[in-house]
Amino acid sequence: MRAHLIACLAVVTIAAPVAAQRDVARRSFTFLDNDLTIDVVGGESGVLQVLRGGNGRIEVAARSAGGIPGFGLGGRDHNALRLTATTAGHVEYLVIAPEDVRIRVRLPGRGTPEVVSRRPSATYTWGETPAETPSVETMLSTAGGPYTAYYSSEVPRSVILPDPSSVERLELRFEGTDFRVVTDQPATVNSGRTDRLVLRGDAAQPLSAVLLLPGHTSDFTLEIGGKTVLAVRGREVRMYCEPIARQRIENVPVYTLQPSRTLRCR
Repeated sequence: MRAHLIACLAVVTIAAPVAAQRDVARRSFTFLDNDLTIDVVGGESGVLQVLRGGNGRIEVAARSAGGIPGFGLGGRDHNALRLTATTAGHVEYLVIAPEDVRIRVRLPGRGTPEVVSRRPSATYTWGETPAETPSVETMLSTAGGPYTAYYSSEVPRSVILPDPSSVERLELRFEGTDFRVVTDQPATVNSGRTDRLVLRGDAAQPLSAVLLLPGHTSDFTLEIGGKTVLAVRGREVRMYCEPIARQRIENVPVYTLQPSRTLRCR
């Protein structure tokens, strides 16, 4: 059932996000500080999701019911991100901040900031959220999965799965211009270094995941259980283990494997 779910999500990547993204405002900011304050000052109700991404940049996406969302980076030390909207209705924000930045969040009507610290993700709501509100994740144009575990405009040189038994199904898709990790349940992604991403799940309940790599990727390695399973060198995909299913879906190269089962490697 989980494999079927993630397969369906991957196919949705091509067509579904277009309508969802029609009214999405986006902007990126260069950010080199160690502390960030997110100050939400607009919207009677809303959702703020904070995710972690690459170093040196903050990326913001927002949409508002019947209004225009806005955002800006300022403050005395240029480390305060202010989020607002021209309407008093419902608003949704997605903020992707560098992995090691310490984040404080101030929501409307709450005097004391909530500390996000360095958690990989966090979701905040305020006011009365409408019963039918599209998921914030759709603003990322991901495969539409329940969890966007990681997003960055930079492709890491390697993705490492230390425990093969924690991932039931893994799919690599080469499309788009950004790197994303989408999972069917919560997962931990650690990126202490910008070129190395470690994905951890729970062996008691293995997850399914999709790695979305840009079509221009030319230097990438997938390592599972201490073994190099697949590598991209100069746009050529090299497979060092089997079985790995290789196919093209809507002209998109797709590689599928099951890490929790035995992989035979050279």
